[in-house]
Amino acid sequence: MEQVYKLVPIKDAPPQEDISDESFDFEISLKDLAGNQVKLPSDLQLQHNVELGRFFLLPHILDIFLINLELPVLPIMNLAADPTLDESTIAIKAIIDYLVNKNPNMLTYRFGVRTGLAMQNGLDE
Repeated sequence: MEQVYKLVPIKDAPPQEDISDESFDFEISLKDLAGNQVKLPSDLQLQHNVELGRFFLLPHILDIFLINLELPVLPIMNLAADPTLDESTIAIKAIIDYLVNKNPNMLTYRFGVRTGLAMQNGLDE
């Protein structure tokens, strides 16, 4: 493949990014009706925050659910927009349903067994 890339003009070459040191994290925050942040109960603290961070912050995986599979995941594709709990729940339940009933190996195939299972366990949380 390296030989093929040498044939591509520099102006057309894809950027070479080193993502080997990339790390992810994810945390949930709740807001009351007035928009004030509410402390997350300890029993709702995430156990798989690193894997969930990777799941939500790598756009290609959510694109598959939205574009290819036509699942209702649009609200969780931009978490900075503060999707409602109902919107988030519908999206995550649709993903879990797909993973459990239609393609249980989707995440493990793309991310490896340990990470893929941790992502799915994080969604179940």
